[in-house]
Formats: sequence, C-alpha cells, structure tokens
Amino acid sequence: MDHNNASDSSVSRVESLQEQLFRHREDVRRGGGTIILIGIATFINIALAYFEVDLFFPIGLYYPIAVVDLWPSLSGLVVTTVVCALLYLMLGRMARGGSQVACNVALILYGIDTVIPLVYTDWIGVGLHAFFLFSMFGARGKIELVKDTEELLQRQEVPAPEPTETAVPGT
Repeated sequence: MDHNNASDSSVSRVESLQEQLFRHREDVRRGGGTIILIGIATFINIALAYFEVDLFFPIGLYYPIAVVDLWPSLSGLVVTTVVCALLYLMLGRMARGGSQVACNVALILYGIDTVIPLVYTDWIGVGLHAFFLFSMFGARGKIELVKDTEELLQRQEVPAPEPTETAVPGT
C-alpha cells in the first residue's frame, strides 16, 4: 500500500512540474510575442510616417519622432527604423525560444525608448511602454524558471514535455 502511495505522490509531483513548465513556457512565448509586436508596430509607424498619414501607434519605438529633424533625408530615417524593427522581430523570436540575452537586450532598448515619450509628456505612450516593459520583464524571469523546472523534471527521470509552437499573429 505504501508503495502505491509513494508512486502516486511521485506521479502527482511530476504532473505538477509538467504543468508548471507548460505555464512558464507559455509566459516566455507571450513575452517574446510582445517584443515581436513592438517590431511590427514600429514597421507600421514608419510606413505611416513615410506616406504622411497622421497616425502613430505608441507601442512601437518612439526614437524616430525624437530624431526626425536630425536626419538629412527621410530615407535614412526609414532605413534605420526598419533595421530597428527587424532587430525587435529577431529579438522577439529569440526570446520566445528562451534566450535571456535577447530578452535583456529588448528590455534595455525599450527602456531607453521609454524616456522619449516621457520627455514629450505623452502619458499614453509612457503607460503603454511601461506595460510592455512589465510584460517583457515577467517573461525574462520565467526563462530561468523554465530551466529550473526542466532540471527538476530530469531529476525525476521523466522527460519534460516538448515545447509546442503557439501561433502569434504576424510571425
């Protein structure tokens, strides 16, 4: 009888760890998706600026607004912004895969970009940037939890469930 209780307890513990691992991986993917969304919004913003549409999505990068008068031509600004947007798409993809370095780089760059709406007293932009920074910071912490939980599962001699790719619009 005691053997069955120990076995049931072990199975229950493994199932609990697998469930935690699944939730942590989903949080990491969600955080990476946030970084990808920033890249997409930045693409949209530069396209809107290029076609002189008076609309801006405050989720994207603000730096083009701050430096638009410093660029000798709009094409240089467009190229630089496209490179930054591509960087965010790449960082988001890497963060979704569990790269803490990619998540840290995105956090630092977006944190610096958050200063710009603050200077312009665009409180909606500051609030949205803070919200997305919080989301990225949460995902950053979950990357370490994924590694720790995978390690615990290995000690239980049970394979960790394989990560599943969740579709994110725009990826």
